[in-house]
Amino acid sequence: MTSWQTSYWRAFNVLVRAFGVTILVAGLAFLVWGAARMIAWGGWPGLDSPLWVLPLVGFLSAALGIAVLRGPPYRPDLGDVFWQFDPFGAKTAQSAPARYSWWTGDR
Repeated sequence: MTSWQTSYWRAFNVLVRAFGVTILVAGLAFLVWGAARMIAWGGWPGLDSPLWVLPLVGFLSAALGIAVLRGPPYRPDLGDVFWQFDPFGAKTAQSAPARYSWWTGDR
């Protein structure tokens, strides 16, 4: 493939990692903010309280960020095939570890 495609997929992988880090940090911030509001409120609220929304959003965002960051890099210019894409690493855990750069996917 041409060099613009190599540059494109490097940038794609870097942006996916930056997105994952951003979502993880935002999720952790919502968790801390929700815990601080609960402490300021005077303890753990009941299930009918809207104070549960912040920690719930934080937990879901942090879980999404972790899932994005755990995914392997995707580089079709180096031979990766879309239908064999394994975002949770189940197939790669069974095979020999590939030497990929975590940020760019370079070998």
